[in-house]
Amino acid sequence: MPDTEVPPAADVARKTDGTRDARHRSVMRAADLATLAAAVWLICAPYVLNYTGTGRLDGFWSDPVTGAVLGLAALVRLADPDRAVLVRWASLLLGGWLVAAPFLLGYGAGSAPRATANEIAVGAVVAILAGVSLRAAACRGRRADRPR
Repeated sequence: MPDTEVPPAADVARKTDGTRDARHRSVMRAADLATLAAAVWLICAPYVLNYTGTGRLDGFWSDPVTGAVLGLAALVRLADPDRAVLVRWASLLLGGWLVAAPFLLGYGAGSAPRATANEIAVGAVVAILAGVSLRAAACRGRRADRPR
């Protein structure tokens, strides 16, 4: 009969926690990379979709400025995911801004349907990605001010 040793319960729990931690980290990384891609799209969208129909510079510049801030936030989260909880919340707010911007800036009532549809769709995706990232970070049990 072979001599098999059963690992102590603490070792099993530690390995399970490590697997769970790695899974949450990969979810956060995937969400952050997708957010970075959305940010790049936002910077390019006014030129690709020809936002000049908004008739105002507000609509034309909202996406690139929001995209640049969102891209910077995604890079910060990718660089140090354990300390970026506030940046994740900022991304959630930026997603909300993108959904509301066409109406707050006055071009969401039909004068620029492509710009409006793009901002609402990308804003919803960004907000969902931020929510997923926040949930994964919370499941990891890490806080922004917690030392490593």
